Order: sequence, then structure tokens, then C-alpha cells
Amino acid sequence: MSDTSQDSVFLVHVGQVIYWNVASLIVTCIAYGFNLLAASIAVYLFVKNGTRGVARKALLTLTLVIMLSTTWDVINRAGLYLTQIDYILMRPLSGGILAQAVAANQATVPYEYVDGWPVTINLLIGDGIVSWRAWAIYPHNILVRASLIILMLANTAVNISDVIMEDVNPSGQTHSLAMDTASVWVSLGVNAFATSIVALKMFRHRRSSNLAVHFVPFKFSSRSLTHSTCIKPPPQTLQSKSRP
Repeated sequence: MSDTSQDSVFLVHVGQVIYWNVASLIVTCIAYGFNLLAASIAVYLFVKNGTRGVARKALLTLTLVIMLSTTWDVINRAGLYLTQIDYILMRPLSGGILAQAVAANQATVPYEYVDGWPVTINLLIGDGIVSWRAWAIYPHNILVRASLIILMLANTAVNISDVIMEDVNPSGQTHSLAMDTASVWVSLGVNAFATSIVALKMFRHRRSSNLAVHFVPFKFSSRSLTHSTCIKPPPQTLQSKSRP
């Protein structure tokens, strides 16, 4: 195969990569717009209703951190994809399209080093909020709280280790795939456990409430009992007492 044919095949591959990257960036920007709207509404409600209490202040802080992290992710993705397009299509080199692709890879290294951190931060914050909700409704259950702590520590360790290993060795696809799979399953386990125990608590509370409602008609107040047990004399007795 000639060099021209190889360049043509590689150019088709590069075009496909750029196409999907641009499509991904468009979807990311649209999703960012909805996230920005939701975060703005949440911050407005916090400011309007006040931020008294540790829980409200912590939730407001986490909302702002998630928004900043999401903004960081969008800027980083946009810089990565636009830099690829700039170096591959707009800066011709004597080595052809292959040399331009190599130059693009070298130029996008700084973006790739921080690519996984915003997503990991948002993931850990989301898992932490779900675990916090389960923590709050089980104030005296040591087993549940200990399980939540262990799962969140494992989740944090696996996800941070995954990002660090990708930064140390970006080309290590084998360990990266294994760590990516582990991080997904650990995070899913945290969400599944926390959501399950919250649903179980809700089911038990609803069941106890329904039982209490069923027993309400069988309760008698002292007032109704007094009215139902008072003895009235017959009319004839009243008439006889009224006569002289």
C-alpha cells in the first residue's frame, strides 16, 4: 500500500474521531446548560429560604463545588477537542497527516492529565450525598453507618487511584480498563446499598402509618364514651315527678 493510500485511510479515521468528539462536545454543552439552570435555581432557593444549619450550608457548598467541577470539565473537553482540530487540520506539516496527528497528541497531553478529575469529583460528591441521606435516617443503627463509611472509603480510594494511575501512565490500557470497571461497580454498590436502605426505611414507615390509620376507627374518646353511657330517665318518670 502506498503512502498516499495510508494517508487516506488514516485521514478517514481522523475524520471519524473528530466527528464523534465534536458531537460529544455539543451534547456536553447542552447538558451543561441544563445543569447550570438547575444549579442556579437551587442556589436561588437556598438564598431565598436561608442557609441556617450545618446541613443546608454543606449542601449549598457541595452544589457550588459540583457546578465549578462541571464547568471545569466542559472547558477541558472543549480545549482538548478544539486543540486536536487545530493541530490536525489547520497546521500542515511536512510529514503529512501522521505528523500532524502526533503533534496534536503532544499538544493535548495537559488536557488529558486533568480529564478524569472533574468527573471523579462529581461522582464522589453524588455518592456522598446519597450516603449522607441514608446516614441521616438511621441515627442509631451502628451496622448501617459502619457499612456506609466502609463503602464510601473504598469508593473514594478506588476512584482516586483510577485517576492517578491514568495520569501516571496514560497509555496503560490494561490496568486502566480494570480500574475503570472497578470504580464503576464500587460506585454502583454504594448507590444501590444506600438507596435500598432508604427505600426499606420508607416502606417500614409507610406500613406502620397504614396500620395506625386502620386502628383509628376503633378508638373512643372519653367524651363520646360519656355521651354513649349516660342514662336518661324515661318520659313517664319525668311527667310523674312534675305532677303535684
